[in-house]
Amino acid sequence: MHLRRLALLSSLALAAACTSDGERTTTAVAQVAEPDEAVMAFLTDELAGQGSTSPKMFVARTIDGGEAHARITLAYLTDADWCGSGGCPLVVVESKPEGAVLLGRITITRPPIRVLTSRTNGMPDLGVLVCGGGIVECYEAVLPFDGRRYASNPTVPPARRPPVPSDGEVVISEEMVRLAFAGQP
Repeated sequence: MHLRRLALLSSLALAAACTSDGERTTTAVAQVAEPDEAVMAFLTDELAGQGSTSPKMFVARTIDGGEAHARITLAYLTDADWCGSGGCPLVVVESKPEGAVLLGRITITRPPIRVLTSRTNGMPDLGVLVCGGGIVECYEAVLPFDGRRYASNPTVPPARRPPVPSDGEVVISEEMVRLAFAGQP
């Protein structure tokens, strides 16, 4: 699978307890396995229908979303056809026994992409860099989960700009994106 061959796959997870009432909680971050074949096939199919060309380059990391959402894959699309001056899209997919489910398509993101220790509606909040595309002063936006999907645009609510940096770990770094490009034929 061409996309799978080009993807830089690695793993991190959230070992987490979460509340069922949508309140924020915090957790620690731990390692897990790389994205499974069902998620990679879903990404290939999903992304092929969304743009003028199917992305040939992305960086994917799988995390453990906790009891209710065990395996979540973050795929950062780095293809020039998919990116603009504000950044590139981030796709969030959950792996379930019955198949993969799209949990979010976030526009204009830049690495570092972080999984935060805070949670909203049982899922880890995500942190993405917002910069470019008219935004001169770069900042990290926190993307909450509304119970069905992650916020789709990091520049408007419910995404928010925290007053102080949030705790969390980088799952997709600029270096990973550079390494993925370096591996291109």
